[in-house]
Amino acid sequence: MTDLDEKHSFWLDFGRDNYAGVTWSNIPQKDGRTLFIGWMSNWLYAQEVPTEKWRSTMTLARELILKKRDETYRIFSKPVRELNKYRTVIFAEDKIDSEKKYRYEAENGDLMNNEFSFNLPVKNINKVEFVLSNKQNDSLKFGFNKTDHQFYVNRKKSGITDFSEKFTQKIATAPRIVKSDTLKVHFILDKTSIEIFYDDGATVMSEIFFPNKPYDTFTITTNSNFTIQDMEINKIDLE
Repeated sequence: MTDLDEKHSFWLDFGRDNYAGVTWSNIPQKDGRTLFIGWMSNWLYAQEVPTEKWRSTMTLARELILKKRDETYRIFSKPVRELNKYRTVIFAEDKIDSEKKYRYEAENGDLMNNEFSFNLPVKNINKVEFVLSNKQNDSLKFGFNKTDHQFYVNRKKSGITDFSEKFTQKIATAPRIVKSDTLKVHFILDKTSIEIFYDDGATVMSEIFFPNKPYDTFTITTNSNFTIQDMEINKIDLE
């Protein structure tokens, strides 16, 4: 794996906010996992973010798994299993049929400590967009362009962005590595961050944002009717 250009598809995380990741040493042999954690920010704007008492945080601890796909070895990532003890299911549905748009609104007006996971058949879908939004018209947009075979994250209208022009200068993109007619989506929200694990962690994107108020609504929009499979929303309570 030498002489790879910066646009190669072997990044552990294609988001803009996972830097200087480290793994743990001395994991007991009976455990056997490779565990990873990263600094969730970016030196392009890390010292300018609109915070008062802290300057960024860390990603969730993740397990790294080496898999062979198409004659190539790749590293997949997933949140550590210890997170299970902090999960509480607040919504679950095996099948949801939607006409081009699906909307979920938080009962308590706050989605900022929730985890979403679902499967989405994309054989007849050219583009799918996921949006987290609030009543202040802040919106974080992310999704999948099938034509380009790329995921993206657009935070240009995500909330407070004027602290640095570099924060919204580009839309983050990432290749879809897995070839499947079913897109597996799994993401975890914290107060000012999202960690997205597509296709069982084949493609990962971590991004920070600063909404004026917590996001309270999640929508899925596509170019055709679609069916959401195995949707589950959990509350993550780490306090």
